[in-house]
Formats: sequence, C-alpha cells, structure tokens
Amino acid sequence: MRRSLFYVLLLSSLKALSQDMIYDMSYGNRLSLNPAFAGNDGQGKYRVSMFHHNQYANNRGPFNFSNVSLDYGVCNSPITLGLIAQTVVQGDGFLRTTSFSPIIGSVFQVPNGTISFGMQASFINYSVDWNKYVFADQLNPIYGYTGNPSSNSSAGTINDFTTGLSGGINCTHWTGFGAWNLGISGSNIVRPRFSLLDYSNKLPTRWTIHGAILKKTGQYKNKIDNAIEITSRLDIQDVFRTFVGSGGWYANQFFYLGVGGRISSGYGILRNSLKPIIECRIMPKESVRIQLSYGFNVASNSSGLGNAFEIGLTYVPGVPNCNPINMITNIWSKNKKNSRTGRQKVTCPVFQNAKIGTGTF
Repeated sequence: MRRSLFYVLLLSSLKALSQDMIYDMSYGNRLSLNPAFAGNDGQGKYRVSMFHHNQYANNRGPFNFSNVSLDYGVCNSPITLGLIAQTVVQGDGFLRTTSFSPIIGSVFQVPNGTISFGMQASFINYSVDWNKYVFADQLNPIYGYTGNPSSNSSAGTINDFTTGLSGGINCTHWTGFGAWNLGISGSNIVRPRFSLLDYSNKLPTRWTIHGAILKKTGQYKNKIDNAIEITSRLDIQDVFRTFVGSGGWYANQFFYLGVGGRISSGYGILRNSLKPIIECRIMPKESVRIQLSYGFNVASNSSGLGNAFEIGLTYVPGVPNCNPINMITNIWSKNKKNSRTGRQKVTCPVFQNAKIGTGTF
C-alpha cells in the first residue's frame, strides 16, 4: 500500500516536476547560470558563493533549493576549474535531490575583454525516506493521532543515481563607460533521468540566453559607485518559458538597490505567474557581497504559490594566488615570507585589468 500510494502521487506530478530550479539573482549566482563563468575573475583568483532560495513559501512544507559553488582560474594557463554542490528539497522534505557538478573550461583574453567556455558534469542522487510518510494504517480512528505501526515500517530510504552534462559560452567586454556581458548555456545536453519509476523519463535540455550591462557614472575610475546595472535571462525547457530581468543602482561602492520581475509560462492556467522582485546588495568589503531578494507571485495567487525569498553570499579575494594550498588554507598573508626559503608568496597575472570594482560580472 505504501509504495503504491507514493507511485501514484509521483506519477501524477512528473510533468510538473520536469524543470530545473532557477535562481532569481542569476548573475549573483553566476556559476549556476553558465559554467563558462568559471575562472572569469582572473588567473590565480577564486570565487566562493552560497545561495538559498525558498520558492512558494506560503505552501505547506518546504520547497527550497540551495547551492555552494567554487571556481578558480589556473595560473599562467587558460584553464579554469569549478564545482557546484546543490540540494533541492520538496514534498514536506521527504523528496531530496542532491547533485555534485565539477566544471572545466577555458578563458581567452581578447581586446578589453574575455571569451570563455565551460563544460559541467553532474552526478545526481534522488532520495525518498519512506519512514517519514504517514498512511492510513498508522492513524488512530478514535483519537486522531498517528503512531500505529505501518504495514511496511522497514521500507527505509530509497536512493537513485543518474548523471548529466551541460556546457556554455560567455563573452564579457569592458568599455570606457562600464561593461557588457552576453552568453548562452545548455543544461542537461546529456539528459539525466528524472524519475524514480520510469528510467526512460529524462529531464529536458534547458537553453539559457543571458545578457547584462553595467554603466558607470561615478567619479572614481575603478570603483562601482553611482553605476547602473541591467541583467536579464531567458530559459527555454520543454514547454516551459521563464524570463528573469532586473535593473538597479549602486548608490556607492557599498550598497545596491534594484527591482525586477520573473515571468513563467507553460505551466497551465494556475501555474503561469508574474513575480515582481526587489533586491539589495550589501558590500562591506570589496571582496564580500551579501545579496537578498523578495518576490510575490501576483498573477498566480489563487494557486497558493505566494511569496519567495533568496539570500546569497559571495567572496572574491582581490589578490591573485598561484598556490592552491594557500588559496584553501589562507595560511600566508599578502606579505608574509616563507621562513625556510625566504621567498615571498608568488602571485600571478590577472587578465581583467579593466575590471571595475565589485561588479556582478
């Protein structure tokens, strides 16, 4: 009974689940936007990001996704490396999808900009804990509480594994007034399985086109003060279409305020949605950016989708480091010398000499 009921529920929702999770602050969480962003901060520089998104917060039970990402530009080489670890929780927390995605790519310098490529392999685990479900044979019909033993109380946790492959290309160009960016990525080019029941059910390939403009008007050459930023992305996956756009203003090098929106279609009359979004970024240091956003699905409130929020933290040290051990442990400071050799820590060149402050891209 236990397995049969779960199979029926899962089969009835396969179509609704066959889309990737999409973050509202796409350029802030840029490695999940396009694997070609890996290593784009320069040779010897790394970026660490953490993001959490709570979608449909008004609904009963959690529906959220989180990731941690790291990317690094290999010194004296066009090679770039990246890594994304992500988890998606839904169904009152009983259905969990966890993925581990290494990235390898290349960044090439062009006049006043870069062109980059990236390939991402994904190793995905789906898991369901049967013991967390409550079924009819566990209910006390008189007192209304649960606790009676189930007919299949030893079902335990079921795990299923699958793999996928994604790729992308990205171009960034710096000008006298700021910068612009344009890229395209294909997620699930090699399509992973997306069902605990049917091994032929594959997650559709998602194509993403993204672009951004940063216009600087401040008086400081390498600062992002008084700059305007506009970002957009369009995702096409099976019958689903999602557009996320935003625009905002850097009041100074420490604070950004923006507004945007998210439009989704292809979900049916109750799931198509329009979500206005407000976003702020706090940059207490040039290397640290804290991001927060809030949105409400105004066009689909009858379906109970309600509000959503997203938080993120990004860390990008300003000084390149060609020693991966130092990058991870941060044992040596910028000017500390090796006591045995007397040599200073070696830094390597950065190809983005025209980069402006703490801009998103």
